[in-house]
Amino acid sequence: FIRALNYFEMFKHYGGVPIIDKRIQLTDDLKIPRNTIEEVINFIIKDCDEAVTFLPSTYPSNLRGRATKGAALALKARTLLYSASPQFNTSIPYLDLGEHNNLICYENYDESRWKKAADAAKAVIDWAPEGGCILITDQGVKKNYKYVWEVYDNQEIIFAEKSLSYKGKWTRPWNSIAPPNVYPGSSGQN
Repeated sequence: FIRALNYFEMFKHYGGVPIIDKRIQLTDDLKIPRNTIEEVINFIIKDCDEAVTFLPSTYPSNLRGRATKGAALALKARTLLYSASPQFNTSIPYLDLGEHNNLICYENYDESRWKKAADAAKAVIDWAPEGGCILITDQGVKKNYKYVWEVYDNQEIIFAEKSLSYKGKWTRPWNSIAPPNVYPGSSGQN
């Protein structure tokens, strides 16, 4: 799951990146070529599918926020949603790389990518009751969204960064390393 999460972040920023699925030795050839968008997407999806088989649906309340089956399902859904978006699901890339356009787009539009993304999102919704996650809807139309950001560790959270209980990487003592104009806040929301 963690490898899939890291590859998803790289995919979002760089498109096709080198896929490394083994330990690299100093004697290995370190000039590893980039893989295509499609290969990276398939790699992330494979890791998510495998993680679903190993991760639990829930943890005890003191461990809430850790990677669960639902987190792997959600990462798969988000990956497929991004890959179906016009940025990647196109024959005309945002930047012409010539013969290397497949590093930043599929090089074709395929409507079925949207269906795969929708099916993956439905799998997360179907899993939610098993994982103890609920959609916050009882605060009123204007306050539901606000509630999920202001109430720490609410039941809409599937995966969270909780390095120090309610404190995260942007709260003391870590906020001293924050870039200018970035203000600390509570963590546990993803």
